[in-house]
Amino acid sequence: MDANTDYWDVKDKGFRRRLKVHTAFELFMREKVKVVDTETVHFTESLERVLAEPIFSRRDVPPFDRSAVDGYALKAEETFSASQTNPQLFRIVDSIEIGEFKDVHLDEGCAVRISTGAMIPKGANAVVMIEDTVRIDDANIEVYKPLAPWRNVSRRGEDFKKGEKIMDKGDVIEPHHIAVLSATGNTSVSVLRKPVVSVISTGNELIEPEVVEANASTKIPDSNRYMILSSLKKLNTIPLDMGIVPDNPESIRDVLEKSLKISDIVIFSGGTSVGKKDLVPEIVNDKKDGTFIHGLAIKPGMPTGIAVCDGKPVLLLPGFPVACYIAFNLVFPKILQRVYGVSKELKLDCKVLAYARRRIPSQAGIRTFTRVSLKIENGRLYAEPLRTSGSGLLSTLLHADGIVEVEEEKEGYEEGEVVEVKLISW
Repeated sequence: MDANTDYWDVKDKGFRRRLKVHTAFELFMREKVKVVDTETVHFTESLERVLAEPIFSRRDVPPFDRSAVDGYALKAEETFSASQTNPQLFRIVDSIEIGEFKDVHLDEGCAVRISTGAMIPKGANAVVMIEDTVRIDDANIEVYKPLAPWRNVSRRGEDFKKGEKIMDKGDVIEPHHIAVLSATGNTSVSVLRKPVVSVISTGNELIEPEVVEANASTKIPDSNRYMILSSLKKLNTIPLDMGIVPDNPESIRDVLEKSLKISDIVIFSGGTSVGKKDLVPEIVNDKKDGTFIHGLAIKPGMPTGIAVCDGKPVLLLPGFPVACYIAFNLVFPKILQRVYGVSKELKLDCKVLAYARRRIPSQAGIRTFTRVSLKIENGRLYAEPLRTSGSGLLSTLLHADGIVEVEEEKEGYEEGEVVEVKLISW
């Protein structure tokens, strides 16, 4: 099956071929997608937002030469001959505290007592640390160590120079970026609007968690929708809960049309495979703008689908919870990247390196996602593959610390190999 095969061929014959992840992404990246608008926010409200344009420093940081230690500001050249046997004498002529300005100019043989962060007085070009001096009396010190020019001094613009590019379009603003924005005078920031994402669950078997039916033995509380909605909040998008839709073509078509009008991205959970009740792919295929990508070479998560309808990405996720979780975290960052219109990949997860506790198998040509627990033994971090029996067990996500992704070209990892673990909780 190539990506353009008619849906009904897939429906009748199943997934004869599955696209590799990189191929699916290449096809998706060719599609025309509507990009979200930009807006200006105060820097204190910009956490986790995506920059719409590069950021440049509006000032020198630090704005003046300042002391990096508590000590005495002086002329470095007057210490060149200083040693334990030949101390150099300096007369203390003043003191400067942080945040204090004094119009002091050092003459020969003079020093100024200075605090960390305070402005270096005129004529000084180094600071000797207090512990490298001996106080002779209230007005004099001896220096026993030579200093190079600008030793223990943070130069003006050493951190950021005015006009220097400090962040790029597509950067996700983290707490340390907030400090940088404040320090560089960027109090207003141009960011990309938060994408609105509609989330729909499909399936006659689904009920809301609060519903108690007299005969609910064949019903299943919907969990995927709430997992996706929560993930979207964490990714700083605006989730819209479109509820549960039955396995009915008209209902699915109506909710798709409505979602496309009110959101930037649409996500379906369930009904994405090739069973008799899996109606979503057929309807999305009829609505698509270009290529309908359906069936990825991943395990779990093979029935995942990606399309663009009315210029807006539509993501089809499997109904089994673990497959849904893995497919969402694999594909959605790429969709976000397109909707934001940025070239750089969005880093939305945290990874650690660990040693495989035992062999992590995989099938050639299939990208496999193995749930693992992490343990520290003898100072080493080990990844222990969990024994699982399918992609429908939520308990395996609960007990796992992370996921090891084995790419298509590799037939697993051997015991003792270093593996990359994407953390589930971090």
